[in-house]
Amino acid sequence: MAMDDVAPLRTDPDGTIVYLEVDGYRPRDEGVLTATNRGLIYLGEVRIEIPWSTITHLHTTGQDFSVQGGKRRTATKFGFNGGGWDESFSIIDWCWKRFTG
Repeated sequence: MAMDDVAPLRTDPDGTIVYLEVDGYRPRDEGVLTATNRGLIYLGEVRIEIPWSTITHLHTTGQDFSVQGGKRRTATKFGFNGGGWDESFSIIDWCWKRFTG
């Protein structure tokens, strides 16, 4: 997939553009992982919102990936449930690069 071809899934009423919405997980927590024009959102037991502007590094290790940045010293880890994790991570990486200016 060419990264110029990433099309939004939808635009929410508040103007948020959603590019990816997949089943995901964090350690001991299942949820939904969403990549938007504003940042990465994880909705599981708790809601985690990470604006693209605070992310300094993305790292993938197969089906799992980590986000480094903000005030946290340790990376926030996520994973993808099901197939298509390589394409999902590519979309997240594309969003991060596009929306951090």
